[in-house]
Amino acid sequence: MAGNAPGRKAEFKSIGGQTQLVAKKNALSKSGSLPSLNATGGSRGSGAASPGLIQNAPSFKQRGIMSEVVRAHQDDEVDACRLGPIDDTLAKKLRKSASAGGFALSKKMREKSDSARPITPVDSFKVVLPKVVEVYRHGPGDRPRKVTVERRKKWYESLNIEELLLERGISFESIGWDKDHWLVIENFENSEYDIRSPEQWIAGGIQADGSMLPVTATGLRLKEGGGGLWQECQVISFQSETRLFQVQWMDGEATPVSGEVSKLRLLIHGEGPGVFADKIQFAFLALKRVQSRARLNFFIDNMPTDDIQCLDVDQISRVLDLAKNMSALREAAIEPAANDLVREVNLDFARTMNKIILTHQPQFHGPTEEKDELEDMGAQKATGVLAMYDEIDIDELEEEGENHFQQAVPWFALWPVVEYDFTQTFSSFCFSSLFIKPEVVSTLCAVSQECIQLMAKSVYNTRFTKLMRLEQFKAMQKLAVTSNAKIVRETWTTTIQKLVLTNFKNVGKGWFSIYETNPDTYRQER
Repeated sequence: MAGNAPGRKAEFKSIGGQTQLVAKKNALSKSGSLPSLNATGGSRGSGAASPGLIQNAPSFKQRGIMSEVVRAHQDDEVDACRLGPIDDTLAKKLRKSASAGGFALSKKMREKSDSARPITPVDSFKVVLPKVVEVYRHGPGDRPRKVTVERRKKWYESLNIEELLLERGISFESIGWDKDHWLVIENFENSEYDIRSPEQWIAGGIQADGSMLPVTATGLRLKEGGGGLWQECQVISFQSETRLFQVQWMDGEATPVSGEVSKLRLLIHGEGPGVFADKIQFAFLALKRVQSRARLNFFIDNMPTDDIQCLDVDQISRVLDLAKNMSALREAAIEPAANDLVREVNLDFARTMNKIILTHQPQFHGPTEEKDELEDMGAQKATGVLAMYDEIDIDELEEEGENHFQQAVPWFALWPVVEYDFTQTFSSFCFSSLFIKPEVVSTLCAVSQECIQLMAKSVYNTRFTKLMRLEQFKAMQKLAVTSNAKIVRETWTTTIQKLVLTNFKNVGKGWFSIYETNPDTYRQER
């Protein structure tokens, strides 16, 4: 190969501890040397360059690559190039530097690298996501569920519960916000406004590893002197016995202050502030309504009934006649109870008359034109009972349908029912049922009793007082079976016949007549 490539030389050199085959070229051009990099007047290797500059340029030694073999080599030479370093010490150093342990850092460098590593923050609380009604796998073009949840979360964060309550006329900042409440506001909490149960809110803080984190919320913290403020807090647990949440107030103190609040005074993050404000408003209105109704009933119950006309003698007689429509209710022992019921009816009638007199006054039906005219004329405002209902409409205290005077007067003095043929219905019932005569009912009860007594008997003899042979056991069981069969064929059948004949002997002609001799008529009967 050397003869085929004139002007080239090759040699072995030790490079990096390895033997490499290196080839060099004597000249790359006709001039015998490489052109200078600083030469001007043309590009490198161009024939237009000055001959003097090319001759004076320093020569470059070109290193070849393994493919540029200029001569034939023996196999041992080629294998020596592949085996790497011949010295074992150098090979061990190379292997040690290339191993994973060779890049171990010192303790000081390890501490510096660990301190420079970013620290992943550890959550100390949990924010419950809002509840949305969206599919988890949305279709093309639909809004993703995560986007809906995030928008709902941002919207809830932008609302202020204090401002929402002020729009509804409710404020807890004043000291006397509950001075007129002699009932507890928590008793009027309506759970229909809640989207989750208290246990579900607490379960929202459970992590994937089973640990429990507090749930963030905004609670009403009442002061000792009165009034309260809405503050951030963390919900720890829920007591099902007392229906109270255990919270920690986040007021910037070193030691968090714990407390107990009801769900009506706790807005958990993830719950709609607008719906929560409506819930509080409903509780206040229900409290006001119940207290007003209790005052009204108290005054009605204490109104005198001496001058109120009660039921007269004729009305009481009609009531008693209609009530005592059975022979058992006409006994003398029931007279004291009947007198007590009559007295209660009279008292209820008098109370109703007092309620009509009291509630149908113009002062009890809100601000009217007559009341405004009286105030304009300088008349004093009503005091006592009327002043307590000055801002309340008495019609709002009554349940729907409670005031019978506001109901439409029916055309007939009867209760409307669905039209149906009573005669045909009763006839079909009597034709399909056996329980239309006392004789039938008593006979069926007696037959059922005889059947129950027969079922209580045992077909085989199971009472043994001593040991016996197999032949004796078979004879005893045969005697027991024969005796029971005789009872069924003779005694039980005869008893059933006697019961039917005894109970139906006075029925007379009809379906239950036992003296019928015509077979066709008998087949049509019961």
